[in-house]
Amino acid sequence: MTTKTKIRVCVKCRATGEPKGPIEDRMGSHLLRELRAAAADAGDVEIEPVECLKVCVRPVTITLSAPGKWTWLFGNFPLGSTPDILDAARLYARMPDGLIPKEEMPASLKLGQVARVPPG
Repeated sequence: MTTKTKIRVCVKCRATGEPKGPIEDRMGSHLLRELRAAAADAGDVEIEPVECLKVCVRPVTITLSAPGKWTWLFGNFPLGSTPDILDAARLYARMPDGLIPKEEMPASLKLGQVARVPPG
């Protein structure tokens, strides 16, 4: 059995200057819907909303995680980032420990790296 990669998206994230409107109108929620639509028929990822990842200076923030693997935290995702995020999630799934080689990581994720957390 293959473990799915979990993508968590901060739905409270909003673009710089974006008003504090309802969560469903914020950029993070829009990216969540974009990811869910793009991965609707994919059985290899789970996409979940998160209320806040406390990386407000780098919206929109996401994580990639799976049991027994390192968890990655990335920021600075505008709408339209879905292909890079899904490519990275699939690359992450192929790595036994979740550590994505720098040379294989999509450019937008290289630039958006915030942290990686060891398993356990």
